[in-house]
Amino acid sequence: MSQKKKLVIIAIILIIVVVAGIVVAMAMGGSKNHTTDKTGHTSDTTPQQDALLGPTFTDSKTGVTVRVPKDWELAPKSAQDPNSLTKFQHSKSRANGELSAIKANVNIDDIVRPYLEGAINVDYKRTLIENRDIVIGNKPTRWLMQDIPGPDNQTARLTQYIFFKDGTYYILSYSILGTEWETLRPSIEASAASLHMK
Repeated sequence: MSQKKKLVIIAIILIIVVVAGIVVAMAMGGSKNHTTDKTGHTSDTTPQQDALLGPTFTDSKTGVTVRVPKDWELAPKSAQDPNSLTKFQHSKSRANGELSAIKANVNIDDIVRPYLEGAINVDYKRTLIENRDIVIGNKPTRWLMQDIPGPDNQTARLTQYIFFKDGTYYILSYSILGTEWETLRPSIEASAASLHMK
């Protein structure tokens, strides 16, 4: 697989992860609280969402923080992708995620377009589930979600939340099995709500 296709696939996964989290947070409702974690950073999560979250990642260069769901572990960022800030993995399944940052002076549709065009150019059929603007954790975001057929008749669900602040797009992505979506959705959306940009 060419490097370009790999980057497009990574980008699509990131977009889908970001989008799914927003919907879950909206569906969970509840009163929003400004909570402060051990690092002193605040996030706009409900008490129910806080209960679903585990470790906090803080990027020293950008100041962005995000809490990953419980049962997820922080992992080293991708050395091959200069936009990668951190990766994380579910401790009990093959689910994984990533937080990336892209500096760009373009609108969000220009950021989303390569992910969607990449889906068309790959050798397997993706199904676009969501591509819309939502608010999660009191922050406007673009939510993308796609299903991708995989081996053994399993479908991967790629969910991405794209946040924007001061010329930088932060893309929070989760890749999970489609069958795990309903179980993991609340914690993924809580993670998206916890994202804090300085």
